[in-house]
Amino acid sequence: NDDPDGDGLSNSQEDALGSDPLNGAVSCALQVTPLLDGTVQLSFPSVVRRLYTIEYRDDLGTNSSWQPISNFQGVAGSANVTNYAGRGDVLNYIDDGSGTGTSPAVTPTRLYRLHVNLPP
Repeated sequence: NDDPDGDGLSNSQEDALGSDPLNGAVSCALQVTPLLDGTVQLSFPSVVRRLYTIEYRDDLGTNSSWQPISNFQGVAGSANVTNYAGRGDVLNYIDDGSGTGTSPAVTPTRLYRLHVNLPP
């Protein structure tokens, strides 16, 4: 449970992310980019031997809970031979409503979060 770099993530959380527990710069951030057609592009750097699930919710009220995007659950980090030290490719997902049931273009607020797990 130690956090030697003071970034708010424990050593076990850093291990799951594949980041350096001695470097406060977290290397796994979900980038959210609204596109002109009303869809949203979600991107993040992956790490090999990690599984990723993107979750969403349409507000922070009590009537909404985090739900996995149905077509982005347990996605494995992918290796690019030009990378090293276990770093994989940047993974991208376009939220067009196919995995959430509703297009973000018609939802006033949509929040996203990324879950990173070690494979069993």
